[in-house]
Amino acid sequence: MSFGAVLFIHLSKSIFVPPFDSFTTLVTDTKYNIIGLKDSAAEAIFKINEDPFLQAKQMERLMLASTYEYMHKKACFSKKEKYVIFQTEAMHKAVGNIMCQLTNVGEPYAKTWITSGIVKNFKYKRSIDLGILKLMEIGLLNVLKKRWLENGFKYYYVEDETPKPIELHQVSLIIAIMCCGIIIALIIFIIEKIIFTYKLKQL
Repeated sequence: MSFGAVLFIHLSKSIFVPPFDSFTTLVTDTKYNIIGLKDSAAEAIFKINEDPFLQAKQMERLMLASTYEYMHKKACFSKKEKYVIFQTEAMHKAVGNIMCQLTNVGEPYAKTWITSGIVKNFKYKRSIDLGILKLMEIGLLNVLKKRWLENGFKYYYVEDETPKPIELHQVSLIIAIMCCGIIIALIIFIIEKIIFTYKLKQL
């Protein structure tokens, strides 16, 4: 019984195997088209005239979208071709699942800093400083830091841990083997019965 339970658990468990692990293997080992957002870091990186980007350009697999909605529509709902979204980790964390669940695959292609600032002698600087101090006082700034800066980014989504029913196609091979065994056992039983009856008549 324990063996059967472990076997059923193994059959019902789904494992995600990514089709590539880097941009190079994405270009060389798959037929996915790469789509990025216009006027973003993706467009700047697409202009690199070195492999694998040069190879992707020659194969006409690089594409730029004007909006996030169009980019995600292509990746989520395109039936003719498959698309991979090339974007920053922060943007994936913010809008990665606006239309469907997208999985972040592979190591980051490049690492860079994103900062913001205001001009010197900006007339609303004091108001901004007071707002930041208020956020620090109530602890909201720490929450934002933990949410966006300190937590490690997961590259694979954890599958839903709720038990899923075992479908027939998952155990069809086991059932077929059992049926074959029963049929063979019946054939052997019939043959033995015939032999036994024949020998009994000989006596």
